[in-house]
Amino acid sequence: DTLVLIGSSPGAETALQKLLQPLAGGRVVLDTSLHLDMTPAQLKPVVERTASARSQESQLALVREVVDSAASHGRGMLHAHTVERASHVGQVDTLLLSTSFLRAKEEQAEELITLTLTRGGDVMLVTDDAAELLDHEGAGVGARLRYTASPAETAVP
Repeated sequence: DTLVLIGSSPGAETALQKLLQPLAGGRVVLDTSLHLDMTPAQLKPVVERTASARSQESQLALVREVVDSAASHGRGMLHAHTVERASHVGQVDTLLLSTSFLRAKEEQAEELITLTLTRGGDVMLVTDDAAELLDHEGAGVGARLRYTASPAETAVP
């Protein structure tokens, strides 16, 4: 996922952003603190800050998607025990774990990660607001599924 960071004169920034937006979508970020005379050392913290913010936004959007999807019995699932069952049959496309779940239940997290990766899924460790939401809604575990789960698979005993 490439990030396009734009900095120049205000008129040029806006014009360039309008041109790139249809091609790059949400990967275009306009930062008014950038200027043409910046050294690589000055540019590095701006790029890091922007990339970090973009990553946090992306994580939060994915967790919200999983929570909403799980609530409507779509392609989302919450809680370790149901995600583990789905992982066994290769249903998990992306496993989401919060940092607090990883710290508190290291063995269970390791098992979920191994199951997901060996069946071709991806794993994402979420932090900050995304982790807080995942902790609240799924006790630190969620998954985006390859296909819709049946209501019996998503039921919490």
